[in-house]
Amino acid sequence: MTASSDIGLIGLGVIGRNLALNIAERGYRVAAFDAFPEVRDAFAATASTVESIATCDSRQALVQSLRRPRAVLLSIKAGAPVDAEIDALRALLEPGDIIVDAGNSHHRDSARRHDRLAAAGLGFLGVGLSGGAAGARHGASIMAGGDAAGYANLEDIFRAIAAKVDGKPCAARFGPAGAGHFVKTIHNGIEYAEMQSIAEAYFLLHRLVGLDHAAIVAIFADWNRGDLESYLTAAAADILARTDRQTGRPMLEVIDDQAGHKGTGIWVATAALELGVPAPTIAAAVAARAISTLKGERCTAENRLGGAAGRAT
Repeated sequence: MTASSDIGLIGLGVIGRNLALNIAERGYRVAAFDAFPEVRDAFAATASTVESIATCDSRQALVQSLRRPRAVLLSIKAGAPVDAEIDALRALLEPGDIIVDAGNSHHRDSARRHDRLAAAGLGFLGVGLSGGAAGARHGASIMAGGDAAGYANLEDIFRAIAAKVDGKPCAARFGPAGAGHFVKTIHNGIEYAEMQSIAEAYFLLHRLVGLDHAAIVAIFADWNRGDLESYLTAAAADILARTDRQTGRPMLEVIDDQAGHKGTGIWVATAALELGVPAPTIAAAVAARAISTLKGERCTAENRLGGAAGRAT
């Protein structure tokens, strides 16, 4: 196989496949692979008209298709799957090649992986991505950590696929291996706090002031035209305006009042305590999510004590 691809990408879920398309659209050649044949085949069908994307049927084929120094970006679930993928790639890569973890990994895991791969002569970058599926496809915020030389090898690609503000790409190296994922984790924690603030604003306007959803939508829309303009404020207005097709009721009053999380908020609250940095709003937001998952306990407390512990759905 001719070594012509600029970067390899493993993990063709929602984020991975959009990243692959974004990279290819910016003029780079991508070799893509997923361990699940059905996912790989579905992507190959979608990307069949994109000449700069080659869907590979094995890791070995992907590695063989890459120009040196080889760079392989992982877009897979954080934790043990990342370590397993790194182990599989180590036997195929050579000194000077680079592995990029673009998942929501813990910063200490990124530092550990960097040191382990450095001992084998391999580079490692821990890269946080923000923007979800739309960002992956059209422009993400990219927060990298790792050796400066490794980042320099991929900087042009990162800057090309990043979101742009006033013409400047939202991509940067923040420090050693764990720095990128640490910054992304803090970013997520701040969003926890923002979402909790929005939820409490809604609760006060609806339950205390007595406004209906239409009035609150107007308030949020007005806020989004001023200093509070943000993706989350706009999303809150959009969600509040939606109604359930079956009942005609506001969607927010039909869906279950429980919110899950992937753990990054806990990482931020823990890091704040370890570093002695006050982050009470983030900690309270994490606690509120934990309380929301305890639906049975909340309803029991409401029945015994009164109040609005939750909707019995």
